[in-house]
Amino acid sequence: MPDQMFLLANLVITVAYASITRAILVPVYRAGQLRTNKLAVATSMIFFSCAVGHALHAIMAYQTIIRGPSAHHMAGEAAGWSWTSALWDAGTAAIGIYYWTLRRGYGVLLGPGGIYIDPWGQHRLDEAATRERAARDLAEAQRATLATVVEHSDDAIVGLTPEGLVTAWNRGAEKLFGYTAEEMLGRPASMLADADGAEHQRDVLASIRDGAGGRSYEARRLRKDGTPIDLALTITPIADQTGAVIGISAIARDITAAKEAAEYQRAVEQRSNQAQRMESLGKLAGGVAHDFNNILAIIGNYTDFAIEETGDRPQVQADLKQARTAVERASNLTRQLLTFTRGDAIQPQDIDLNASIAEVHAMLQRTIGEHITLMAMPAKQPLVVHADPGQIQQILLNLAINARDAMPEGGTIVLEANVAALDGDELNMQPPLPAGTYARLLVSDTGHGMSPDTAARIFANRSTPPNPKAKAPDSAWPPSTASSPKPTAVSTSTPNSTSAPPSASTCHS
Repeated sequence: MPDQMFLLANLVITVAYASITRAILVPVYRAGQLRTNKLAVATSMIFFSCAVGHALHAIMAYQTIIRGPSAHHMAGEAAGWSWTSALWDAGTAAIGIYYWTLRRGYGVLLGPGGIYIDPWGQHRLDEAATRERAARDLAEAQRATLATVVEHSDDAIVGLTPEGLVTAWNRGAEKLFGYTAEEMLGRPASMLADADGAEHQRDVLASIRDGAGGRSYEARRLRKDGTPIDLALTITPIADQTGAVIGISAIARDITAAKEAAEYQRAVEQRSNQAQRMESLGKLAGGVAHDFNNILAIIGNYTDFAIEETGDRPQVQADLKQARTAVERASNLTRQLLTFTRGDAIQPQDIDLNASIAEVHAMLQRTIGEHITLMAMPAKQPLVVHADPGQIQQILLNLAINARDAMPEGGTIVLEANVAALDGDELNMQPPLPAGTYARLLVSDTGHGMSPDTAARIFANRSTPPNPKAKAPDSAWPPSTASSPKPTAVSTSTPNSTSAPPSASTCHS
């Protein structure tokens, strides 16, 4: 019985060691490492040697069982098998020692293809793994940097689905539109536009889905509080490896301030061009008026000569005097034209606007009519300016008479002097004045006002048609040399409705 158990045990061990040998050699062979992977080959040799040794033991046990009691007579033959088995075990031990000398320089299990890996192969795999880790770390760093740049960009960067639903919303978009990311994610981008803008947005998204590619354009969108903003938009499709559009990137930049600055610059240029044209026209008119005045002087002189020669003919002399009067009137007209076009005959001096208002008020109070209430509102302190007193009076008289004609059924005219502070950015100021404090004359009334067509003609030098009730440009005189506010700006009135109180709406003087 013990011999049978010994035989069975050695057979099982032989099969097990042979299986282990095969399990090691087959993957190493498939990996092409039979010559390079010495550790794996040595391991398989140990198991193979052990399998052969136990096979020898099984053969001896089998012979013992077959021969039965006579087996002890075969001692010589058994001794031969014992020596064979002993020598084989010694060889197995030598292989084991060789294995442990190789084991120190090898790594443990190999991945696909073998159990153990040779040092050179391990070195190459380590280098490949290092390169892979470096590339992965670099890609992660680049993604993190890009995410940081996108998140903190002042421009609004928005991710959309091809249908227009918001999938990404950076801080720039939060500052630009006023919505947080939680409020916008999953919502349609069309909520940022009015009806026309939403329709145009749908057309753009449809063209991108159809493969039209990215595009850039300007559009108007709405903030959370409803205020409009002008944007420069760049829309770019996001495609997968097959070229199908899986998303859309939208970058929006606020150009509201830039457009306002451009409009302001355009208005300034238009105003400058208008001033240059008016200056050229004034020079031409002034030249013509000057030449015409010279002709009138000749006519007047010869008329005087004729009057002296016709002293004995009263009727002829009377006619000549009428002609002389007409010449003087024509000379006054040309003198006024020269005054406004070339500045001739102006005699500026330091005058108090309060005194000018008082003089005109006293003059008009007797002549303007009982149906008109004339009020004077001088400044609390003297307003001394350097200007021609005749021009100041002429302006006030003309405006007051114009206001009276606009109120046939009666009304109120107010002559007022005060101080105005300008910031220097007024587009409707003619001529443009630097920022500062100025003296101002206002003539207001309760008349019926101007029609839009009349207002458009009066304010033809403005970039946009004015509101007849709105404040109009002021005219300025040269700076005063006295201790007073800066040069006076005269604001004149446009007649308002008869039911309205005295107004400070103004037009050119």
